[in-house]
Amino acid sequence: GGAVGISVMTTFLSRTSQSEQNYLVDRINKFSPTFQQRLHTLTGALAHAMPPSEAPRTAMAVLYNNVQQQASLWAYVDDYRLMAVLCLICVPLSLLLKTPKGAKPPAGVH
Repeated sequence: GGAVGISVMTTFLSRTSQSEQNYLVDRINKFSPTFQQRLHTLTGALAHAMPPSEAPRTAMAVLYNNVQQQASLWAYVDDYRLMAVLCLICVPLSLLLKTPKGAKPPAGVH
């Protein structure tokens, strides 16, 4: 049963990460002053460490990496939220379980 739970949560994490990334990318506007300023700052910083022709492409890759990291973070938050809800649902259900009649108490083990 544990392997099934792990595979379900891994699948949920992967799908949620993709949807969060899609959500974040949809809200990035390449014409916004904030985006342009960040891209310009990264390009300037990277131009000192590599050929100036490579810096803009690498700066975009750094920004994309930031989006992927944020999407993964939110996917983990959603994953933990789902696990918390499932645990909260299981607590009252466990109180409904009854001890079978005629069951002996567990033997003392030392």
